[in-house]
Amino acid sequence: MPYLAIVPGSSIIYPWVFLLATVVEQNVFGLLITSLTIFYGGRYLERAWSSKGFTKFILFVAMIPNLLSFFIYALSFVVSKSDAALSVLNLYH
Repeated sequence: MPYLAIVPGSSIIYPWVFLLATVVEQNVFGLLITSLTIFYGGRYLERAWSSKGFTKFILFVAMIPNLLSFFIYALSFVVSKSDAALSVLNLYH
C-alpha cells in the first residue's frame, strides 16, 4: 500500500506517508500494543511536558526515522543504479 507505507519510488507522490507509516502495523496485536503504549505512556508524558511538547515529541519520533529510511533507500538507488531499490517488491523480499 504505497499510500500508507514508505515506498521509495512513490513516497514523494504521497507525502503524508512520512507521518502515517509510523502507525501502520502488520497485525492487530501490534496495533493493540502500540495503541496502549501511546495512550498510557502518552498520558504520563503529556502531564510532564504539556500537550504541545508531547505533540512535538510524537512528530519527531514519527518523522525522523521515516525520512531517514526514505533517504537511505534513495541513496541505495543512487549507488546501485538499480530500479529494484525503489520498488515495492524489494521491500518484501
